[in-house]
Amino acid sequence: MSIRFLRRRRRSLSKLAWGLIPLALIVATLLLLRPSGSDDGSADISLVASYPDAELWAVNPGLRPGAAGQEFVAPNSARRNRVLQRLGQFRADYRQSAPFLTISHSAGSPARRQFARELAGVLAQHDLGAAGAGPAPAEAEREADIIVRAARRDQNIVRALLQALSPYYSAHVLLLFDESIRLDRLSLHIAGDPTFTREGLAIFPR
Repeated sequence: MSIRFLRRRRRSLSKLAWGLIPLALIVATLLLLRPSGSDDGSADISLVASYPDAELWAVNPGLRPGAAGQEFVAPNSARRNRVLQRLGQFRADYRQSAPFLTISHSAGSPARRQFARELAGVLAQHDLGAAGAGPAPAEAEREADIIVRAARRDQNIVRALLQALSPYYSAHVLLLFDESIRLDRLSLHIAGDPTFTREGLAIFPR
């Protein structure tokens, strides 16, 4: 191997290394600008408080998605497809149980109404839910953004369903236990005031 060849190879490698520097700077900049928290669709559901007849859960509490406005923004296609895929898997896992969730919302907010309609729409595609009139939450329950009513025995199924829907929202969910509620009579009531990112993620401010 000649010395000329080695020098030429060294110069080529040097040019390649210098060419990679701008790419590395771009990647580093994108990482720095990336919002904190994970919005990749992986659900983070944690127990906030436990009561004799209820549990308060935080769904995706660590998301910091950046700017969000009060006007409803429909979820983008990637987010909607992710939810539909998860709901399809949920439907397959619990086909024998046949869960069904009725979605309702408190009056006075077009954004709440549209968000409820969006949730009901994706659930309906897998015969898992629909829009409907749900019981209005009691005054003490209004601190929760979302209120779900179900029997305690079904809380694991409810958790799995909330996980399937989780790419749509970040909120505090109050699960009220009522042993008279059948699995095909679950209800979800939207009580909080969501804001929306440009990708259609609903954030219930705290």
